[in-house]
Amino acid sequence: VQTMKKKYYEKKNSGDSSQKQQWRNMVELMVEEMEKNNYSEKEMDAEMLSQVVTFFVASIESTNNHVSLTMWFLAMHPEVQDKLRAEINENLKPEEPVTREHIMNLKYLHKVFRETLRHSGPAGMLFPRKALEDVMIGDVMVRKGNSIVVSVIGTHHNTNTWSDPEKFDPERWEKKTEEGVNNPYGSIPFAVGPRKCIGEQLAIIEAKTMVVELVRKFKISLAKPGPLKMNFGLAYQPNDPLEIVFERL
Repeated sequence: VQTMKKKYYEKKNSGDSSQKQQWRNMVELMVEEMEKNNYSEKEMDAEMLSQVVTFFVASIESTNNHVSLTMWFLAMHPEVQDKLRAEINENLKPEEPVTREHIMNLKYLHKVFRETLRHSGPAGMLFPRKALEDVMIGDVMVRKGNSIVVSVIGTHHNTNTWSDPEKFDPERWEKKTEEGVNNPYGSIPFAVGPRKCIGEQLAIIEAKTMVVELVRKFKISLAKPGPLKMNFGLAYQPNDPLEIVFERL
């Protein structure tokens, strides 16, 4: 963080008129905003460190869980694994590096990705929000000072909006016949609104890239097939280690 901050000030003090036209990294954008709000040097360093740690640690932890669970579902559903591998092989040459353009064009990958997040995404619930005044939400009165916690898992397994929510079915994202697919609040693995997960795009690119590389190179199976048992820890995650077998193709 300090190195990137130093480089930012060096460019700024050099009088480079093109600075404002260039893409800027997260640290540079944070420095600009904090300067506008008159942060002290100490406050700026503390806030920047907190945000960077949140961005990367949250993304890495959630990505790790998501990729592991994707491998489990692909092992349990070999027909889905085969279909995904076929799509990958149609769009990428052997050993061709995965790019963002590839990721955007792999439509079935996106369905598998979204269905894994819906079924057993790493965010089991959203952070509590405290009511600053009495407010009606639907027909429920929330009193000032009370806190509300949104259950992501409950939302994703709500039988009023999802058909057979316990079933892993990537095709539901193509059929678009369920309210949960069509309602922007039906699937909220990264939350919604201005306070949604800051690491969402990083997590998506990381996870999809790893899934592509694993599926194109390995046949995936389970050492001990059995039911998936989930638990709340740092994230919503498997209760026991997932014994996944990778057989090179």
